[in-house]
Amino acid sequence: MGQRGAVLAMYALGAVSGGTAIFVSYLSARGALLAASVAATLLLAGVVLLERAPYERQVAKAEIAA
Repeated sequence: MGQRGAVLAMYALGAVSGGTAIFVSYLSARGALLAASVAATLLLAGVVLLERAPYERQVAKAEIAA
């Protein structure tokens, strides 16, 4: 996935959650609860996806200089 992909995924999650927050303010209480539940489920699924993505360990600059 790479650093760029991870950052883009986090930006997308932020945009979706922000858009949902604005959208929820126009709904009834029941509709807002349903939209918030769906958004929370999607956000958690995104976090799980990012946690399972393979990554390579970063080497500290101090270790490179040594």
